[in-house]
Amino acid sequence: MRRAVIFFLGVVLWPFFKGLKIKKDVWIFGSGEGNSYSDNSKYLFQHVVQHKPGVKAVWITSSKNVIQQLDKQGISVYGNLSLRGLWYVMVAEVVFFCTSRNDIHYVFKKKSRKIVNLWHGMPIKKIAYDYLPHRPENRNRNALLWDTFVAGFQHKEVDVVLATSSFYRKILESSFRNPNIYVTGQPRTDAFFQWDRKTMKEKFGFGSDKKIITYMPTHRAYGKGKFNPSIFGKNKDAHILFEKHNINLAWKFHKNMVSSVRKDDTLNASIVDLSARGVDPQELLFITDILITDYSSCYIDFLFLDRPIIFYHYDNYEEDDNELYFSIAKNNPGRIARTEKDLLDEIREILNGKDSFVHRRQSYKELYHSYTDGLSCSRVVELFNT
Repeated sequence: MRRAVIFFLGVVLWPFFKGLKIKKDVWIFGSGEGNSYSDNSKYLFQHVVQHKPGVKAVWITSSKNVIQQLDKQGISVYGNLSLRGLWYVMVAEVVFFCTSRNDIHYVFKKKSRKIVNLWHGMPIKKIAYDYLPHRPENRNRNALLWDTFVAGFQHKEVDVVLATSSFYRKILESSFRNPNIYVTGQPRTDAFFQWDRKTMKEKFGFGSDKKIITYMPTHRAYGKGKFNPSIFGKNKDAHILFEKHNINLAWKFHKNMVSSVRKDDTLNASIVDLSARGVDPQELLFITDILITDYSSCYIDFLFLDRPIIFYHYDNYEEDDNELYFSIAKNNPGRIARTEKDLLDEIREILNGKDSFVHRRQSYKELYHSYTDGLSCSRVVELFNT
């Protein structure tokens, strides 16, 4: 019913938009398909609010919780379907999204408007038009009507798509069928240069002397597949090792999988499940000493921190779930484990000071990131210098 209302409103708004004049220096931001204040949009929005006083920066959301949260902080935020929110969407000069074209509804294309795809990380898995089910020729009539009257634009019509390097420029040109790729870096990595690690650990409830191992796998079948293994949950050898080295293991399952998370009150004290707490992945990466992931692109950002990475490839993801742009097995800046036993052995090696991937991590960092200076937000804003 809600989708029907959203679609009908888009049909009504579409002709009115044609007669509205775009307002210079009005920039709107959205993320999480309208349901969160997060990711690259969040970090760029904060930068614009702090450093571009001449710009009217507005956060657009479909979430009452986000509205309440940002209102308390004195942040300019409006509901996507509110009259004020709709007005800002209709007249904004620049529109920023990062999760999908549904971050903000009714972003109709206009010559004097710029639409910017910040995206949510440089991809490993094939995305957008490179992912077979998402190709335009495989979308049904209802989906195409939604694109027209609700999303308001196609990926190929976007004016700016951000990339982190020339390596990713080629991938994003293919995935979005769009030549307007700009190498600026990602706004969310700027925070790595601004935060204090001790303070951030305290925010998560970890002692400042704790070593943090984070397990951050990607989803399976967009949240409909088999749940990721809850590593070391019942592994006594691991619990002994963690206690010996003063380690907390943080589980952070993908948001698409959170509905499958079941609270376990019997977990060893060294293990903390953060999956349902809505934590910012960037903050967790920042305090992480060893990252365990699988096919998630979180490790691309983690390369900034020059800390050990272990890939836990417990299934045949590339063949059974989602094709990849490149093989991690052949392009690995860290160890690869296939079983939980192997995974624990790899952790032991690292804890014993045997980190043999330092130079390889540096090589991949240089390949995936043209800029590592914490100035990505400034470069993005410079594209729209007014």
